[in-house]
Amino acid sequence: MTRLLPFACFLLAACDTGETSCGDVAVTAACSADLDSRGACLDEGGCWGTWGLAPEPSCNCPTTDAGEPCDPTAPTCEGLCLHFDVDGTGTCAQPAEGECSDMQGMYGCFCVWGDDASWGELCAD
Repeated sequence: MTRLLPFACFLLAACDTGETSCGDVAVTAACSADLDSRGACLDEGGCWGTWGLAPEPSCNCPTTDAGEPCDPTAPTCEGLCLHFDVDGTGTCAQPAEGECSDMQGMYGCFCVWGDDASWGELCAD
């Protein structure tokens, strides 16, 4: 989980939400990326802002299982099963397990389990 926290802080700082906090885990079960207004998103525990390269603001929902270990061959995460051990050339370490993402929508570069049964780098804008 400690590796996810700096990435989450980067994501939240990268979007100009005007909010000092978001994602009350107690209400995230009702959060959905389909919430189309800032008020509805924040009321349901989401984070409102621009994500990745999208020009329009949208809702991004925190997960309640952030940082929990996950089996990449049978992930049960609310978001993604991933890890951040990337060397910058697209080469990912090959750990036996990953971590559940802290947000449902993830942006930036990280390692995900691929169809070839190995970890590979994914960069999502």
